[in-house]
This record gives sequence, structure tokens and C-alpha cells, in this order.
Amino acid sequence: MKPHYITGEIETPAGVIEQVSTVWTKKDLFSTIKVRWSIGRMNYKVMPGLYAVGNPDNNSDVYVSCNFKLSFDCGCFAC
Repeated sequence: MKPHYITGEIETPAGVIEQVSTVWTKKDLFSTIKVRWSIGRMNYKVMPGLYAVGNPDNNSDVYVSCNFKLSFDCGCFAC
């Protein structure tokens, strides 16, 4: 089962890349609040890999992050 923030896939020269949502759900908001209070902090992660935000092309910026979902969210949602 894919995480709730995966909304689709795009085909690139590097292969198929999963697209992520740029809209927070109530689950994202609640989880972020819990993590900031150190509740479940070590389990708040994403699978390492390449993800597409929107419809990137050859001129799109690249954001590099670790597997901590709070950093991932800030990159995708421009915290």
C-alpha cells in the first residue's frame, strides 16, 4: 500500500517517479504536531528516493532531503 501523500507517477528518462501531493491533509497536520512534541519522532519518515512535486521538467529545481518526513513536507509544501 502506498502512503497517502503519493498521488501518481510520471515517466522520465530516469524511469517512473512517484508524484507527491502538495496539499496537507488533516493526517499530515496532526502528525506534524505530534512530531514537534517528540511523539513518534523516530517513526516519522519517508522511503528514500526521488519524488516529483507537480510536473517537473529538465529545468526544474531539485530539493534534496533525508528520510525525515518533516523535512520532506517542508520541501513539498514550502513550510
